[in-house]
Amino acid sequence: MTATQFALLGLGPIATALTIFGLVVVRGTKVSEFRQAWINDQRADLGKLLSAARRLATGGGSKPDDYWLSFDEAATRINLRKNPTNNEWNDVLLLITGLRSSLVGATSASPVNVSTPVENIEIASRKWLKKEWKRVRFGEAGYKTLLLFGAIMVLWPVLPLVGFGLFHLLGLSHLLPPDLQLEAFLPNTPK
Repeated sequence: MTATQFALLGLGPIATALTIFGLVVVRGTKVSEFRQAWINDQRADLGKLLSAARRLATGGGSKPDDYWLSFDEAATRINLRKNPTNNEWNDVLLLITGLRSSLVGATSASPVNVSTPVENIEIASRKWLKKEWKRVRFGEAGYKTLLLFGAIMVLWPVLPLVGFGLFHLLGLSHLLPPDLQLEAFLPNTPK
């Protein structure tokens, strides 16, 4: 097989691999962007919920209805973002429900201490937010698998050349068939 034939044999798989690789990279980037937006929205709603809770703990001032609305909207958005098929965020939602129950009777005359429940929500939320961030940072399993497959597809035509070079570098060329020994490729060398 000549070098030209060898190169032509590898062009189709290389083009296919590059196309697949490009699609995987674009898809992975888009998924990461959506997941990062999800994390940012979740953080924003947790912040709104906890700041409204702190204000409601002292009765809500002159506009308690606004703070209740802010608290409930944020809690609903957090709940709607949760995947119903797994138990992620269940602990946070349970803590939010408990916090809401403790805030119901709070007034300026009889404030409620919410520092512990707020801290518990922050701690539990950080655990899930960190898990989501790791997914963004390292990519999803399918994304990583396809990247590995793409890299193998791009590199597989090079592997025989690497093997050929290693055989000669390690002095094992005498183990190769006569047509693959280095002397067979050099011009004006008797075979």
